Amino acid sequence: MVPAGFRRVCSQREALRAGPACPDLADVRADHRENLIKFWRIHVLHASWGGENRPPRGTTRPTRARACELAGFGESTYKACRRWWEARGYLAIVRRGRTPALRPMVLADPDDRNEAQVYVLCVPRRKPPGCLPTAGETISRPLSGFRRKPDNAPNTQEAKPKVKPEEDRAPRGLPVLPRPGPAPLGAVPQNRSEALGAAQAMQERARLLRELSAEHLRHLARPFWLAGWQPRDVLHALDFEPGGRQHGYTAEVRFPAAWIRSRLAQWTDPETGTACWQAVVPLPSPSQLRAAERDRIRAEAAARRDQAAELAAARTADSDGWGARARAMLAARGGRVAQDLARWQLRRGPA
Repeated sequence: MVPAGFRRVCSQREALRAGPACPDLADVRADHRENLIKFWRIHVLHASWGGENRPPRGTTRPTRARACELAGFGESTYKACRRWWEARGYLAIVRRGRTPALRPMVLADPDDRNEAQVYVLCVPRRKPPGCLPTAGETISRPLSGFRRKPDNAPNTQEAKPKVKPEEDRAPRGLPVLPRPGPAPLGAVPQNRSEALGAAQAMQERARLLRELSAEHLRHLARPFWLAGWQPRDVLHALDFEPGGRQHGYTAEVRFPAAWIRSRLAQWTDPETGTACWQAVVPLPSPSQLRAAERDRIRAEAAARRDQAAELAAARTADSDGWGARARAMLAARGGRVAQDLARWQLRRGPA
């Protein structure tokens, strides 16, 4: 079951370190290397580490659909990653997956369910197989006594088992991949956690904002986020005036918090003042202005379409009346048209 030269993994920390440290990953393409690491971490975080009423240590059995959903790739990529880790000895199959759909009809039971394939996680041994001691060679010296209790023999004391908590993991589990959702700079934060993530994303874009903590930056941008501003709007307000003119940098910023408040104060209602920062009323953000302009253009286009449809319907409804009047005019001038044609033929002469 465990490949030669490998052993069963002992802990989750060891598995998380041993997988990305595989030397063969250095020769793999960057995008495929990322998928391989995702595959390994998903199986490590779904593995069991022993205990009462739990599967054996190092075994993992996430379904293929679950792994593809967490990693964000398809079944073909999943199979390629599984073959890669199996070929290097880091992953071994304990039990093949089974499905009742392939059983004979006589043995089929409607209550049977699919059984996921079970793997065991392995890591290379610290000593290669060639370094094993030969016959007659002493492996280790005799056990020494205890330094503080020299009268006790080495075997009189037993190691006390470590008391593990009921849950080895946190209640919410360990995150494998970033939580799905819109980009932090293009979405309005709806709670404190999203606001903290937006502040951290803003710090990655602007180096000056890193001099403040993410919590302090979240506090300064809170009135604007409550007004529907996006994080990218706050970054725009730090660099541009409401009229569109870009700010100039003439001196080094010594107090980042006061500098941010002074820049953002230009995008607030002057009547509210800035004595209480959390009570200011921000002006419409650039994204809100663009959205309003798009709505206006769409409304005007819809109005023009409705007007054109009404005119087309009116022309269609009155087409019979116009046709009748044209036919009446032609009938009234029918005799005169025939006389003009005869005169023209006489002037022209015989053909």
